[in-house]
Amino acid sequence: MGTICDDLKKRGIKRVLLWVTDGVAGVGEEVQKRFSYTKIQLCIIHKIRNILEKVRKEDKAIILADFKQTFKLDNPNHTKEEAIKETETFVEKWSKKYPSMNRMFDKEISEKLFAFLEFPWQIRRMLYTTNWIENLNDSIKRTTKIRRSFPTEDSALNLAHLPLFA
Repeated sequence: MGTICDDLKKRGIKRVLLWVTDGVAGVGEEVQKRFSYTKIQLCIIHKIRNILEKVRKEDKAIILADFKQTFKLDNPNHTKEEAIKETETFVEKWSKKYPSMNRMFDKEISEKLFAFLEFPWQIRRMLYTTNWIENLNDSIKRTTKIRRSFPTEDSALNLAHLPLFA
């Protein structure tokens, strides 16, 4: 991860406001070493998948509905502090049945789950997940998979850029 950050610095990036990650260990720390003011946002979609993997099938829908109440994407006045408080209530409720909930939500994780709430509400839907970039990467893979080889590096890059403008 350090190499990626160093490369971004070499390209002229001086400040990163938010880094969205799927929760791979050490990513946030490495980013913050190089860009000290960066807020780390854990992907909420990855967190939801992680939660749902650890609960019974019959509880999944209600747990999902309860958890979604913590981040209220359509409420422009919803704050990070409110979201953390609601997460604590969510954990308290469900940890009786699923003790692993306590381990899945400590204070640091809750802080990183709701960093996106510190940004204008109009862009929050674009900030809380890595799915945007994952979808873009999948689209680039589909586009470049059509051809098995490219005459030049530029031709490969030109084809890879097509999904950006579709």
